Amino acid sequence: MSAVIRSGEAGENTTRFQRSRVALAVLFLLLSLNAWMQAADAALGRSIEPRALTLLQVLVGATAIAAAYGSWSGARWAPWAAVAWGVVTAGLILALDPLLQLAPEARRGLLIGGAVVLVLGGAAGWFLRRAVARRPAGTPPPAD
Repeated sequence: MSAVIRSGEAGENTTRFQRSRVALAVLFLLLSLNAWMQAADAALGRSIEPRALTLLQVLVGATAIAAAYGSWSGARWAPWAAVAWGVVTAGLILALDPLLQLAPEARRGLLIGGAVVLVLGGAAGWFLRRAVARRPAGTPPPAD
């Protein structure tokens, strides 16, 4: 493999990163909508969730929408928003047992689920760090 990258290959790689960044933005947008809908259901009395769980859903929605916007716009803080989403969402998953007093058989997957979400948030942050750094030449960074 040659150490020199031809401009066409670099352009394809940059386009691939941009498309992946947009796809990640759409995923975070959907995750945000899910969290906001659950919080809205609780606020409107259609759910009997504890208030602490509703507050955690609002935080998940806020971090997800921040990650979606940061990913979409290529903001330099986007990786941190993705990691924040992972941390807050993992915290929500781990808090389900004490908040809902789950049965022992229902608790089994919470630790693994929290760890998986934490890893996904970290992986999204890692990817966004690389994608934001590969902004096309001559493109100014977005105003943060």
